Amino acid sequence: INYADSDYVKELAVRLPGEDTSTSSTALKNTTARLETEVASAGEGAQTVAARLELVRNYARLRQYDRALEIAKPLAADVKGKPEEAEVLDLTATCHIGKGDNAAAKSELETLLKDFPQYSGRARARLNMGLASEQEGNYQRALAEYRALATDSPGTEEARLATERIADLQKLSN
Repeated sequence: INYADSDYVKELAVRLPGEDTSTSSTALKNTTARLETEVASAGEGAQTVAARLELVRNYARLRQYDRALEIAKPLAADVKGKPEEAEVLDLTATCHIGKGDNAAAKSELETLLKDFPQYSGRARARLNMGLASEQEGNYQRALAEYRALATDSPGTEEARLATERIADLQKLSN
């Protein structure tokens, strides 16, 4: 059984979609430094948005959540109402979970799930909503999210993990 307050639950939540675990930390740090230079020297525009989004993603992978959030905050304002807004919300929520701020994460996830029903990372966002709820001790909300995820996205890795969490929570309640 993986208890709600175990590291397992937090680790699930901070995994990024499509995260390449084979990428070395050194390579990721080098790429991030290059992107920082590009962003600092570039003006406004779509390329800068893409580079800043990649920076947030990289800092989250490096678990430098404060720096990721520092970049994400102005980026969120710049992409409001644009397709990139959903990913910024998702990454911001992941960073908040990494920092242990589940309330802030849930706020971002609620906006994401409400405003972006077609978001490709919706299953992951719903899993994270369940995990954040679980870590806060709101097991009924967590179970509801996991069950909805298993129903809405069958056959996905997220649904498999949600089913595991349902089983663990049911064992704990017996």
